[in-house]
Parts: sequence; structure tokens; C-alpha cells
Amino acid sequence: RAAVHAAPSQTQSINLHPGWNAIWLEVTPTNSTVSEVFNGVPIESVWTFAPRLTTVDFIQNPNEPVFNRDQWLLHVATNRVESFQNSLFALRGQRAYLVQLAGSAPATLRVTGRPALERAQWATDAYTLRGLAVDPANPPSFSAYFQNSATHYDRALRRLQAIYRLGADNSLQYRLKYA
Repeated sequence: RAAVHAAPSQTQSINLHPGWNAIWLEVTPTNSTVSEVFNGVPIESVWTFAPRLTTVDFIQNPNEPVFNRDQWLLHVATNRVESFQNSLFALRGQRAYLVQLAGSAPATLRVTGRPALERAQWATDAYTLRGLAVDPANPPSFSAYFQNSATHYDRALRRLQAIYRLGADNSLQYRLKYA
């Protein structure tokens, strides 16, 4: 772990297009406040999904308010009245974000920080907003990438579970049966 803290800072550049963008931060920003990370980039909003920590719904009394729900954290531009609902205040590395760019011009987001390393926690039949680090010059197959995940790879049958993707019309499309 000491080697991770000693890693030099690097800058990640992300091209943003007008409208919605899905991004994955590979670095933990030096200054992680949303306003600092997006300084100079015209945003409408930034969202990230905060998954449940455990399957526990209550501690002792089931009549107590639920404390452990999945939720979306959001940051709306502070010049908008909706910003009073902001719940996303800092950005972390190894996390996916949905960024709504304001205006009709593209922009480049540059995030400086230390490389972030975090082991992926996968849950069966659950929603996840996760980026997958791959070498674009030599991308792995789905099988090679997920073969060490008991959630995605059935060792007894020696094959992947079914993989789906969200289509342009927001329909769930069968992507890959076995590979």
C-alpha cells in the first residue's frame, strides 16, 4: 500500500460531449470537491450511484426509517435553484459518474491526482455503474476478463453467465451468451 501513496500525480483527460456523458475516474483528484474538479467546465449536473453497503434493512426495529438504501448522489450547478438538493460533494477515483454538460459545445475535463486502486465488488443480479480498465491496444475477451469472478463465471460449466447491454432505445439487449 505504501507504493500506491508514493505514486506520482497524473492527469486524466476526458472528452465531454454536449448532453450526457458516462465517465470513469482513474485518479483520485488532488482537490476532490465537485466545483474544483469541474472548474471551467460548464456542467448542468453530475451523478453517481452509491450502492448499498450491506443487505441489512434495519438494525433492531423494523419500524425505524430505512438507513441502508441504494441512492443516487447528485451535484447540480450551484447557480441553479435545485442545487439545494446536492448530495455529491467530492469525487473519488475508481468510480463512474454521469455528467450532463451544459451548452452545445464539447469540453475537455482534466483531472489531476494519484492513480486510484480499488478491488471491484460485484453483486449478482444487481445494478452497477462500473468502469472496466482495459488496454485498448490488446482488449481481453469477456471470458478472460471475468473468469475470476464467481458472480460472472460458472466454473462448473466453464462459461460466463449471460451478458446484456442497454440498447439505444433503452431496451435490454442480449449481448453475449457464452464465450
